[in-house]
Amino acid sequence: MEWKAEKKRVEDSFLGPQRDNGRRAVLEELRKIMADMLTDEDLKKFRKFQNSLSESFFEMDLEVSLILLAVACREHIIFLGGTGVNKTGSMIYVSNEIRRTCTSNPVQVFQTCLHPYTQVSEILGPFDIRKLMHANPQLVRIPRIQLAHFPVIDEFFCAISALLNTLLPIMNERRCFDPSLAYHDEETDFVPLVSLMAASNERQPGHRKELTAIVDRFALIHEVRSVLEPWLGSASGGERSKQTRVATDASGGRLDEGYDRKISGFLLKAWSIEYENALRTLAREKSRCKENAKSACSLYPYIMEPRGSRSILGILGKVYISLFDDHAWESLANYENEGSISRRIAHFLQAVPGIDVSPRRVVKIAKLMLCRRKLFSSDSPGLGTDFSVCRYMGKTDEEREVLARVVSNLENPPKGSRA
Repeated sequence: MEWKAEKKRVEDSFLGPQRDNGRRAVLEELRKIMADMLTDEDLKKFRKFQNSLSESFFEMDLEVSLILLAVACREHIIFLGGTGVNKTGSMIYVSNEIRRTCTSNPVQVFQTCLHPYTQVSEILGPFDIRKLMHANPQLVRIPRIQLAHFPVIDEFFCAISALLNTLLPIMNERRCFDPSLAYHDEETDFVPLVSLMAASNERQPGHRKELTAIVDRFALIHEVRSVLEPWLGSASGGERSKQTRVATDASGGRLDEGYDRKISGFLLKAWSIEYENALRTLAREKSRCKENAKSACSLYPYIMEPRGSRSILGILGKVYISLFDDHAWESLANYENEGSISRRIAHFLQAVPGIDVSPRRVVKIAKLMLCRRKLFSSDSPGLGTDFSVCRYMGKTDEEREVLARVVSNLENPPKGSRA
C-alpha cells in the first residue's frame, strides 16, 4: 500500500547514511512502544482523572476536555471570553494537576500575564549578572519559558511584536531563538514545550495584522461562556453578518470526484513530516536523558514509564505516539472508507462556506480527530463525533458561529445523506 511505502521512506531518511549513530535503536524502540500501547486500565485511569477535574469546576466539562485534548495532541489552545469566566484558572489548575501526577519526571508550569509593555526578558528571563562578572563574561539568560512544559499566558493579544516573534518558533518548532544572542544551536535552543495555553479577554484585534500568524498556531480556539449566561441572557449583541445569517446546508453528501483522494494524498505527505518530527524529538530527548537524567524533556521519559505506574502525561504521551501507528496511517490514506479521517475531513472542507482553512490547520484537524477517537467516547460532552473538534478551529466570532452551524449539520445530516 502507498502509506506503507511512504512510512518506510521516512524511516530510511531518518536513519540516513550513518546507520550506527543510535537512530536505528530509537526506531526499534518506537516500534516497541507502539506495540505496547494504551490498555483499558490506562483509559480508566485517564477518565477518572478527567472526571476529578470536571468535578472541580461548575459546568466546565468541555473546557477540561479541550485542554486534555490539546495536551494529548501536543498542540496549543487559547480561551477567549469575558473576565471572570475561569479561562486562565482552568488552564492553570489542569496543568498543575497533570504536574502533580508526574512524580518520577518533574513537569514545569510557567504562568504570566502580558500587557502592552511586556518585554522579551520577562518571558525568556533576565541576563545572569554573575556570568557577566566572570573573567570571561558570558551573555546568558536565567531561563523561564524555555524550561516550561506548560506555559499559561494570560491576555495573550497584548503581546508586542518583538514578543510575538519570540513565541512563534517556540510554538511551532519547539525552539527558542533569543534575539539578544549572536549564536544558536539546535540542542541548546530546544524547549520541552508540550502545549502552550493562552487566554484573552478580547478577540483578535482586527487592526493588528501581525497576530494572524501566531493565531494560526493554535489548534483549538474556544470561547468560554459565563455559566450564568442562561439566566442572564446572551452577552453578545449586534447585527449578524450576511455570511452568518445564511443557513448552512452542509449535509455531508456526495463528495466532488477526486476531492477525497486529493485530501488523502495531502494528509499522507503531511503526516510523513509529523512522523519524522516525532522520531527526531524522541531521538533528541533520549540522548539528553542519557546524558543527564534531569534534562528538560517532554516526551521520552513519560512514554517509557512502566505500564502499572504511568502518569497522566505518560498516558497522553502514549496517545501522541499512537498517532503514527498503522491504524492512524491507514485512516488517513484510505479515502474510500466513509469512516476514515481523510474522508471526514474532505466532508468538512466541502461543507465550510467561505472560511479560509490553511493546510497547516487541516493537519491539526487530523491530529485532533485521531486523538479524540482514542480518548473520548461518543457521549462525551461536545466531543462525541469526529466533526465536533472542527467547531473550535474558527479564528473569529463569525467563523466560530458558522463552523458551529456546519458541524451541527454534519453531525445530524438529513435522512438519506451520507456523512
